[in-house]
Amino acid sequence: MSSEIYILSRSNHSYVSLLHKFLKKMGRECYIVVDESPLVNNKDILYYNTEYIVRDNFCYLHWLPRVIAWDKVFYHLSKVGVDKDFYYFMEDDVFCNKLSVFNDLFNKMDEDVDTDLIAASVKDYYQLRRWNHWNFGREDFEDKHLSKSLNCLCRLSRRLVQDILEFQREHQKFIFFEVLFACICKKNMYNTKDFLVDNDLKDYFYKFVFKDLASSGKYVNNYKEVFD
Repeated sequence: MSSEIYILSRSNHSYVSLLHKFLKKMGRECYIVVDESPLVNNKDILYYNTEYIVRDNFCYLHWLPRVIAWDKVFYHLSKVGVDKDFYYFMEDDVFCNKLSVFNDLFNKMDEDVDTDLIAASVKDYYQLRRWNHWNFGREDFEDKHLSKSLNCLCRLSRRLVQDILEFQREHQKFIFFEVLFACICKKNMYNTKDFLVDNDLKDYFYKFVFKDLASSGKYVNNYKEVFD
């Protein structure tokens, strides 16, 4: 099974460099995608001028009208091609100061070769009608296909990444990625997995909380706390 990991960040600050170093130590093919022009030249740091992203309509995967690293990573994949079996995406607020946690978590996810989207809080419209962001999907998806996922750390299959790029080519736009990824899966009857309830993964992801980045011996981000 082949895979790549992309860390998505506003800039290549020391915290992101540390995370990148962790993943490289695991023997992973790993890149950092940054919003801002990097201060150092490194083949693992990917940057695209925002002007090109807007010009080619590869923007606004976030619900706010601004270009972010999520837009740039899919722009990058449209240029280099989609030839890996799976793609891992991690936002820069995902951190662990113990390599063993990442090693165990990624090894466990690697065992699953059948799931197209592994993410948190995968729900469809009928499970969560009061969610505030369904309107981002209604122009392009029927209610029966509306679904959402929280993608701070997620894994996408090759065919799902290809379908996301095909959506952009067909519609000349993106929509909010918490809607887009899961809606494509729902419409195409792709396999999804919510790691908050999955028996093999839920022990890594204890609960969703708002938390500062620093936490000794834990895997944390703004939304979740994970015990090693």
